[in-house]
Amino acid sequence: VLFRSIGTGPAPQPPAAPAPIQVKAEKVGEVVWFLGPAAPASTLVEFNDYVVLIEGPGSDEKTMSTLAEVKRMFPNKPVKYLINTHHHSDHSGGIRAFVAEGIPIITHESHKKYYETEIFKAAHTLSPDRLARNPKPLVLETLKDKRVISDGKMSLEIHLLKDNLHAEGLLVVYIPSEKLIVQADAFHPRPGAPPLPAPSPLTINFVDNVRRRNLDVQRVLHVHGGVDSYETVLKAAGRSGTN
Repeated sequence: VLFRSIGTGPAPQPPAAPAPIQVKAEKVGEVVWFLGPAAPASTLVEFNDYVVLIEGPGSDEKTMSTLAEVKRMFPNKPVKYLINTHHHSDHSGGIRAFVAEGIPIITHESHKKYYETEIFKAAHTLSPDRLARNPKPLVLETLKDKRVISDGKMSLEIHLLKDNLHAEGLLVVYIPSEKLIVQADAFHPRPGAPPLPAPSPLTINFVDNVRRRNLDVQRVLHVHGGVDSYETVLKAAGRSGTN
């Protein structure tokens, strides 16, 4: 039997610092920027005196790089809200850092208990994140079916995708002036891939919700990257030529 002496080996090294994350804005509308290039990513919507961000994916590092790019673009416009489409980790991994920066979170009411009792109360003692090191009170605002953010000139609408099977409380954001809707996981582009044997029920549900709300959509911006015409999404749902 071999015995190893305690304390004679080399001292453990601290973990390497995460590599910097590069965030660069891509303009996709008059007042809309995708903060990629790595996806999933946040989307910025500009108002007269502030900006609103849609989605906080990734990590502390992704959030802080995103906020640095926003500050560079609009040094005199604070981030008024972060809109969270749903609770899955690839869409909410960076939201604790937004809270640490004092930014209110808007999400669906079905996520409220989970966020308040789990996500934002987790101690993070082994590897303290930004919120653990810089505690701030959570400002969480929820909606049931719809909410409008407006400054009297510019507006955006947050809508629930009712009965979507991807996630309870899945939200989309519609920007009327752009005829643009921002969605997460209800439709995935498949460039170069053969057509699916049947339309995805997630995409059918997305189209049905757009029709139910009578939204005038021409383009679809994906949280996971890319912009498609709404006609492309209609075709994927087997609804070409109709809303």
